[in-house]
Order: sequence, then structure tokens, then C-alpha cells
Amino acid sequence: MSIRDLRNRSRLSLHTALSVPAVYVDLDVPSNTDCTVRVHDRTQAFGDMAGFDYAPAERIMTVPEIVVLADEIQPKRGMIFSLAADEAYEVEVVMPRDGITITTQVTRMTQARITELALPLPGAV
Repeated sequence: MSIRDLRNRSRLSLHTALSVPAVYVDLDVPSNTDCTVRVHDRTQAFGDMAGFDYAPAERIMTVPEIVVLADEIQPKRGMIFSLAADEAYEVEVVMPRDGITITTQVTRMTQARITELALPLPGAV
């Protein structure tokens, strides 16, 4: 077994253990797909100049990412992951496939937008 096989096997185990159910909503066609996702909320500093301690314009922001199995779906920019009645994310950037997973940079949707779109919930598709 190669190191690549071990890595993919480990990623599958990780995804199986830590993923949550979601619905992938494709707004271009009336189609919803059940899938599993891992949500990563990371904080990151923006606006600072490298090498300076005083951080004149630094701002800490949350940068959410969603990781999916490439065999389940092929995410596209502008599509939506619906996780709960009060949690949904719009895909902004789709990173290149990395083994068995695809990472997307997403923006958390407001409750008003979720309600407006009447997004489906996991398990209801």
C-alpha cells in the first residue's frame, strides 16, 4: 500500500467520523443532493504587513471552509450547502481536488437569505 493510499484511507476515516449531513443545492437546475460535509471555521488575520509587530490595520476574521468527498459531489461557485434551518453556506472558491476530497471556501448565509430561498434541510430531500 502506497503513502497516497494510506492518506486517502485516513481522510475517508476522518470524514466518516467528523462529517455532518448536508444538502447541496444547485441553483442552476432544480436539483438537491444529499451529501456529507466537514465545516472548518478558522480565524485569520487580514490587513497586516508581514514583518511588522504593531499591526496598524490588522483585523481578525472567520474564514469558513467546507470539505466534501469528491465522489459525492463536484461543488461549483455560487451553489449552496444547507446544514440546518439556521446554517447554510454559499460556495465562493472551489480548490483543486486533493486526493479524495475537495475543499471549498464559503460564506455563511444570513438567516434572512436562508428563509428567502426556503432551503431544504438534510434528511428532507
